Amino acid sequence: MYYFLLFLHRTFSFFCLFNKTNFHIPIYTTEDNKQHSMTAYLNDHIVKTKEKQTRGVVIMDASWLPLWERCPPPDLDWIYTISNQHQKVFPPREHVFRVYNMPVSSIRLVLLGQDPYIREGQAMGLSFSVPPDQKIPPSLKNIYQQIQYELYTLSSSSLVKDDDKNNTNNNNKKLDTSCGGDLSSWAEREGVFLLNTALTVLEGESGSHMSIWSNFIDETIRYISERNPNTFFLLLGKPAEQKKKYIVGGGGTDRIICGGHPSPLAAHRAGGFLGSDVFRRLKAAMETAGVQPICWDHHLTDPTDS
Repeated sequence: MYYFLLFLHRTFSFFCLFNKTNFHIPIYTTEDNKQHSMTAYLNDHIVKTKEKQTRGVVIMDASWLPLWERCPPPDLDWIYTISNQHQKVFPPREHVFRVYNMPVSSIRLVLLGQDPYIREGQAMGLSFSVPPDQKIPPSLKNIYQQIQYELYTLSSSSLVKDDDKNNTNNNNKKLDTSCGGDLSSWAEREGVFLLNTALTVLEGESGSHMSIWSNFIDETIRYISERNPNTFFLLLGKPAEQKKKYIVGGGGTDRIICGGHPSPLAAHRAGGFLGSDVFRRLKAAMETAGVQPICWDHHLTDPTDS
C-alpha cells in the first residue's frame, strides 16, 4: 500500500509539472464587504480581514480582479508542497501576493527586481525589502548607497567624484534609513510597487521559480501599463529589463529606466548598478512629466529640500 500511494503521489507531481497546471486561488479583496472567490479548491476557507492574512488566502485590492480572471496565478499548493521536493520556499505563503494590496491607480513607480531573497526570514513579498528585525541585505545596501550618491551627493561617499566634492547643495544630507530594510513606507507613502520577476523562490536557489511566474508577471506589467499609463518603471537587472516589451500605453520609453541589478555579483561590473545614475534619471524623467519625484526617505523629508 505504501508503494502504491507513493506511486500515485509522484505520478500526480509529474502531471502538474509537465502540464504546468494553474489552479485558481480564493481571493478576498480589501474593498469593504466585497468578496470574490474564483475556484475554491482549498479547504481553509476562513473569512479574512484587512489586518490578517493566513495560509492559502490572498488579500488584495479589488482593482486586480480583472488580472486574476485574465491570467490566473500559479497554484500555491503546488509550489509549496508538490514542486519543492521538501525544500523551503520563500517568502511565507501568506506574503506571496502582498504587493497586490496596492490599488492599480495608486502605483506611481514599478520597481522591478529579480526574485525573493533566498535566505530564511528575509523575503516579505516586496522586492528588495526585509522585515525590520533583519539585517539589511547587500543588494539593498547598494540601493541605499546609490540613492545617497545620486540624490544627496555626500562628499564622504566612496563613490563621489572629485568634481562633485565642491557641490554643497546636498552634501550635508543623509538618506534616512531608520526603518532598516523594511521598504513598506516606499509602497504605502510613495506608491512604489515593489515587484519581482518571480514571486517565490527555493531556499538557496536564485532563479529557481522564474519560469513558473513568467507569464503572470508579464501580464501584471501589461495590466499596470494599460490601466495606469502614467506609471514609471525602474527595471533592475536583465530579467527585469526583458519585461520592458510588456509595457504598453501612453507613457512611452521616457517612463522606463533600466539599470543593472544591485546584487554584489552584478553591481560592480562595468555598466552595472553602481554608478548607473538610475535614480537621478528617474527623478529627471518624473520632473519632466510634471509629477512629484519619489521621496526615498523613510521619513517625510524631501532630498531636494534645502
